[in-house]
Amino acid sequence: AVLLAQLPGGGAAILNTDSFWRYYVTIRPPVVAGEPNAVIAVTVPYRSYPGIERIETSPPPEDWAGADFDDGGWNRGRAKGLAGIPGVIGRPGIEFSIAAVSMRGKFEVADPSAVKSLELAMRYRGGVVIRVNGQEVARGDMPGGEPKPTTAARPYPDEAWVNEAGKLLSAKDVSAAGRLAKRDRQGTFAIPPAALRRGVNVLAIDIRRADYHPAAARGNFMENGWAPIGLLDVRLSATGGRVAANVTRPAGVQVWNADVNDRIDVTDYGDPAESKKPGPIRIVAARNGSFAGQVVVGSGSDLRDVKAVAGELTSGAGKIPAARLQVRYGLVDQQAHGRADWADGLSEQPPAEVKPSKGGGAVVPIWLTVNVPAEAAAGLYRGEMKVSAAGLAETIVPVEVTVANWAIPDPKQFRTYVGIYQSPTTVALQYKVDEWSEQHWKLLEKSFAMLSLVGNRIVNIPLVDRTQFGNDEGMVYWIAKPDGTYDYDFSVFDRYVQMTKKYFGAVDFVALHVWHASGWEVRRADQENTVTVIDKATGRREHKQVPAFGTEESKKFWKPVLDAIRERLAKEGLDKAMCLGILSDGTAPPEVFKAFDAIIPGGSKWTRGCHTVTNVPGPYRLLKDTTAEVVCHEYCYGMSMADPAKGLPAIHAQRGRPGIAYIRHNWDHTTSLLKYRTFAERALYCGTRGVGRTCLDFWPVIADKRGDKANIYNRWPFSSCGQRSPNTFYLSRPGPAGAEPTVRFEQFREGIQQAEAMIVVSEAMTDRAAEIGPERVARCRQLFIDRLNFAKAHAPESYGQISMSTDHCGWRELNRRLFDLAGEVAAKK
Repeated sequence: AVLLAQLPGGGAAILNTDSFWRYYVTIRPPVVAGEPNAVIAVTVPYRSYPGIERIETSPPPEDWAGADFDDGGWNRGRAKGLAGIPGVIGRPGIEFSIAAVSMRGKFEVADPSAVKSLELAMRYRGGVVIRVNGQEVARGDMPGGEPKPTTAARPYPDEAWVNEAGKLLSAKDVSAAGRLAKRDRQGTFAIPPAALRRGVNVLAIDIRRADYHPAAARGNFMENGWAPIGLLDVRLSATGGRVAANVTRPAGVQVWNADVNDRIDVTDYGDPAESKKPGPIRIVAARNGSFAGQVVVGSGSDLRDVKAVAGELTSGAGKIPAARLQVRYGLVDQQAHGRADWADGLSEQPPAEVKPSKGGGAVVPIWLTVNVPAEAAAGLYRGEMKVSAAGLAETIVPVEVTVANWAIPDPKQFRTYVGIYQSPTTVALQYKVDEWSEQHWKLLEKSFAMLSLVGNRIVNIPLVDRTQFGNDEGMVYWIAKPDGTYDYDFSVFDRYVQMTKKYFGAVDFVALHVWHASGWEVRRADQENTVTVIDKATGRREHKQVPAFGTEESKKFWKPVLDAIRERLAKEGLDKAMCLGILSDGTAPPEVFKAFDAIIPGGSKWTRGCHTVTNVPGPYRLLKDTTAEVVCHEYCYGMSMADPAKGLPAIHAQRGRPGIAYIRHNWDHTTSLLKYRTFAERALYCGTRGVGRTCLDFWPVIADKRGDKANIYNRWPFSSCGQRSPNTFYLSRPGPAGAEPTVRFEQFREGIQQAEAMIVVSEAMTDRAAEIGPERVARCRQLFIDRLNFAKAHAPESYGQISMSTDHCGWRELNRRLFDLAGEVAAKK
């Protein structure tokens, strides 16, 4: 933001755009001035979110501006602007629906009588109402009278919207600088010191949107549109002393509350007016699930000996023992695109010492996860977590966990499809162990254990070498015999399948990868494609080219090994999950499918990872004259969530569909944490069986052409799938003894639990409507709409932006309603 001129009297800055503010966003349809039913149609670049302009949210509570209002559940962020809207709010498309931003900035006054003057200077768009400790002290560009939730700011003149010809102005039109300048409003407001009180004071700024110009309802608004609301700059200054500035990191070690949907970076610090006594960690949970909260320890100097200990939780109905509470420490291990370093990995061991980063301080996020027993009674449980560090007196952080009377199923019974790729080769390279050694298998156990927490339902088994997954050899070895036939070494295959059964149970897909798919084009049947062949006499290994696919020689080559694999899978109860891989937008020549149809009883089944949308209710034929079917179709185009105005999808009945959401917005580790939380629900709302084409442990382990670290996906050019590779390559971090969670994994995990509850609600309101009654059906439907709209409103993200904090207000209350209602309708069975 452009700084304002020094205010009269040389007052000291108390709050500004670098300060941390609490804020709440109210969304209402973007309407034209004088035409309340004229809603502007909104589109989002590269994606379709039908009905996004009709989303509406509740205003904040009436007493939100008061000094004693509890804003602990509100968003927290700096007020620096982006395109006229605070950067943490400005999501593509939804930015035009922001009707009000309610902001709370805090500052401490030791002696109100010593304050000579207070002045607030602002640049903004729309209009503002300013209150101190709940009392209105000024307003700008707003009509008179008590503002109602729907009150709009003073309209803008025509010249702020259109050129001389009446067409919408373009922000790139340098000749229209004078007209464009009329969009920015400003004012300097005197605040009476009498409004102050001793201790913490609250400056509340109510920013309101002006109505849109009629020209916005036609023509090229999405190209040249702008939102007539925003805070461009703010500066509260005081003269006379005894007012503590809240514009920089305070001295010493702090502990402060943070929402789990917000990333913590090295520039974060606790608001001095909030962090002297941290508020409670509030967690909404269901039985048999795992749910987290977060606090942060930070300092401007070296941070040492950070430790947190959580005690048991108690309620009138029982206890949750301390052993069910897991404390983990965030590791500052991510950096990208010039942003300040941020915490992503989670470790059970705190770092011994953290030094301040350039441009920031030292921070250690502390995640508290409550693993709620399946038999826990519903109710509010209370406890505390003790936090300590060198230079910090032991700090007590209250813990409040609300447990609903509904039990989340065990992950093996999840109805939401989850398809996450695991990389044995990456694990071997990361830890520098021989692939398939006992050390390697021990490390793989950690990856499988993590995947079991989210109910993973796919296992990829390359039979051929050097696939798009980056493996060097397949998991089955051909043993050459003197007569030209082969025996097979299934030792690796068998053990990998047994580990699959142990951790995942009955998976949907055991994908045997035999084909190298490209992008849009179809590769030739005689593509470069090898298997690992071992000379029985010498033990020599070689990559041997397979016969051209579709030939009689090819059928003889593949039939014995596939027959043997089917028998082995049948012993584990996984033969029905057997399928081949992997296809893309361009599939394979017809002779390839015909050959495998002849080999495999009932015809071949295939996996596919591509752009193209499918909405079919079951497996589909690839070609008219073959029996080959696609059973697993991961796609990234479309991703169009349902429009409530046109009906709600039966998300409980979608598991049989081949369509799987391959969500690829932004980069793997920079997509917002809130989006990771909503991945699974978004996938269901798009009409798919769930979420896939996401990776657990494809860490950067090799050097690319520039010498930078890269992952092994698409490692071999002849098998590269191009941009059909996943966007999320690692949900885990490489810990000392194998894969460990990241905050992204934990968000994804909680999101799966939410999706499971939504499936219960969907099934009840659809298939059991008469049983649960019209009142419950109505509540189920309203919750469905509210959650769908929440996911839709938070789905768009700007490409190239790293979302550190987000507008997450209301997510906890939505979860409370969800778990309570899931328990209520489940009890009616």
